[in-house]
Amino acid sequence: MALNTSVGTRPITGQESYWGDVQPTPEAIGLVNASPTLQSQLQHYGADVSSDKLKPMALGKGNGTYFEGQAEKRIVVGQDIHSSGSAGVLVGSLSHEFGHYDNQANDKTFRSRYEVNPRDPNAYNVAALTGAHAEGEAVANNWQVQQEVEKNTATPNAPGTRIFLGGDNLQQKLDDQHTADLIGGKSDAVDRNHLIVTGMNDYVNEVPSNAPEKSYYQYYGDSSGVPAPVPGRPKEVTFEGDDKGDINQMTENWQSGNLARQTFSEGKIQSSEVLDDKGKVTSAAVYKHNQDGGYSVDVKNQDGHKTEHADFQADRSGTVRNYASDGSAQATSFNADNHNTQIVDYDAKDRKTHANYLDPDTGYSTVQDARTPDGGHTVFNFDTQGRVRAEFQYDRDGNPKLSADFNAAGKNTLAVQYNKDGSRLVTAFNADGSRVGHVVDRNGNAGPNYTAPPTGAATPKGAAAPVQS
Repeated sequence: MALNTSVGTRPITGQESYWGDVQPTPEAIGLVNASPTLQSQLQHYGADVSSDKLKPMALGKGNGTYFEGQAEKRIVVGQDIHSSGSAGVLVGSLSHEFGHYDNQANDKTFRSRYEVNPRDPNAYNVAALTGAHAEGEAVANNWQVQQEVEKNTATPNAPGTRIFLGGDNLQQKLDDQHTADLIGGKSDAVDRNHLIVTGMNDYVNEVPSNAPEKSYYQYYGDSSGVPAPVPGRPKEVTFEGDDKGDINQMTENWQSGNLARQTFSEGKIQSSEVLDDKGKVTSAAVYKHNQDGGYSVDVKNQDGHKTEHADFQADRSGTVRNYASDGSAQATSFNADNHNTQIVDYDAKDRKTHANYLDPDTGYSTVQDARTPDGGHTVFNFDTQGRVRAEFQYDRDGNPKLSADFNAAGKNTLAVQYNKDGSRLVTAFNADGSRVGHVVDRNGNAGPNYTAPPTGAATPKGAAAPVQS
């Protein structure tokens, strides 16, 4: 086999420091130098290593070759790839990972267009979509390097070397797509976009080498931090894209026979629906996007009843209201860091029945306001540790009935009982449980103090437990 090592302006030697403890064979270096794309990417990688933006490549402790772009910031070559002794396998695997490395800016731009709020009902699927798109770009890079190597290692008497291309029957799919684009007169940019979608449709259903217990759909979906919409692994996930490189539809076929579908327009999710095994819609969501970057979503069940309404702001804060079958609801608001700030319950007539205001940093309650059966309401104030320190009771007209202070142990220290005639009874509780009280008339005149023997100090009633949210 003849290798054209003159391709490109700066041949790779294999002795560069950025190779780390990866030791490519001369044959592998010959294949690298047959691809101007991979040559250039290696040189850029080397420059990033020299400027401490990346670390040199490393041999992994186990199988699986991947680009670690977060913590270690390096390409890791799995033991299975390195020990195989196959130059074509090593170079093919590297060209996939260099596709991840070289497309970091593209990936960031794509995610920024498609990403949704972490509490969006489709957050899992969109995370899987953007992850699959990154894999599609890596596949397209792998295929591009493969074509260059095959062309530049060919001789008049023998075909060139075809390096490894990952995926399930992906070679034929990519070759067919490229041929169709040539026949159709598509530009190189459009062809690349089509190859990316072809790679997405293959890889999203495959198994990551560094997470073999999952599919890529699950691997990237799990990165959203929310549960999968349906337990288990779907039978097949597919994407539909266009010439511009936009993904306009995503579909998940589940083992149960259910089918889920999401639609997008210019990077923004428009709708989603779930159909049962008989084709009946069981859940449907419709999105409305605002000019300021915020958006809302309404979700209805198979009967057309609203089950969720969410308003998401451009800064990633928002409120999600979930509806019960009887029409009652609970609305949870959260800040830009995805920490809860308040949880409010409503009855079927949209009347507030309970409100829990939270410290977003600790998750502890700061104030709770609960409606009482007589139409009044009770307010509890909490300290920074989530302990009730004050209670205020009001009648249905908003007039005060009772106020009470509590110490850190939850014992009553002061209580004021308000009477309908405008007078009030003020009682202070001593450490031994004895009480000192006096009456204040409607004109504000205080009567004499009296002392009562210990009877057991009162504790706040009706406050929800100060559990962190």
